[in-house]
Amino acid sequence: MIAGKYLDEKSKVGGESMLAVHEEHGVSPWIKVEENETYTFSYLGTNHILRIHYADENDNLVANPATANSRATITIPSGCTKLRFSTVLETLKSADLQMEKGEAVTSYRPYHSFIKDKILDNYSLLGKTAVFNGDSILELPYNWGKQLCDYYEMKYVNYAIGGSTLSVWGNEGEQPRDRTPMIERYSEMADEADLVVISIGSNDWRYSWAPMGEDLPVAPTQEEVEKAKKTFKGSLHLLIRGLNEKYPDKKIIFCTPIKRNDETVSTLNPVNSFNLTLADYAEAIKNVCGQYGILVIDMFNECPLNPAFDNQQSMFFDGSRNAEVGYKNLYNDRTHPNYFGAKVQARCAMGYFKNIFIE
Repeated sequence: MIAGKYLDEKSKVGGESMLAVHEEHGVSPWIKVEENETYTFSYLGTNHILRIHYADENDNLVANPATANSRATITIPSGCTKLRFSTVLETLKSADLQMEKGEAVTSYRPYHSFIKDKILDNYSLLGKTAVFNGDSILELPYNWGKQLCDYYEMKYVNYAIGGSTLSVWGNEGEQPRDRTPMIERYSEMADEADLVVISIGSNDWRYSWAPMGEDLPVAPTQEEVEKAKKTFKGSLHLLIRGLNEKYPDKKIIFCTPIKRNDETVSTLNPVNSFNLTLADYAEAIKNVCGQYGILVIDMFNECPLNPAFDNQQSMFFDGSRNAEVGYKNLYNDRTHPNYFGAKVQARCAMGYFKNIFIE
């Protein structure tokens, strides 16, 4: 808090947040917020007016100074990443003033206590860059990786593409098809990363475009490399070796796919045209990653999502529920989680993220 100052009403859009002198007022620190989201102030004492400055990451104002009372709900303008406010010192020093996301008011929690808990929870992840790659489940705007990065205040970079497979088209004698295979596009990922997360395999099972294949020799011939690209296990070996070369001193995590249940399927463990279940692909990922000491988040076995059951589908896969948190209804199937299903995935992965950077 800055005592003896208040936010100058002469500050304008595009300019800096200026301060003016006032002995009885004070200015809060900058507070991180999300654009277009609502936040609510609550205060048990005498209601006071707050003067608010909304700024971008460069401290430039994105809106003219606004005012609100100390029990108001505000909506963050577009382009805003942080705000600060000024009011009378009596209010700022109070043990009752609180700002929280959403419109619900909860019981007061001291700011220093909250910050202490937050720092203990994410100190090793704060500011780290996480680079993701996968298919449509990781391409969702609210996907579990995005939710974790928001929570841990990590930089989020995503190369996931809907419909993507790991392997290239492997059926001999048939016209090749393009499913943007990861084995041919991982090299386009940013070089700057502290953590690399790969989530793949669901579409390889679904489309059955490449057989499971075999493990790759330590020193394969070029012919063996080209053949490996057309098998799932061969592509896993090539991808891991490529990532280890691209990110030699970085953390790499693979994820097995979550369970899926297409509309035409009436069994818990359906098979594809190779007579393989999705569980077989999950086991292949764990097996090959184990050969290289690569950490695997086993979403298939550890994440409690199973859209084969109607109650799971309605709670965690029904796309219409996204409206409850401001997202569009992108899918309404038994394959793509809604926001709440993605949150279940995030909780499954949370422990892995917290532990991987412990030094």
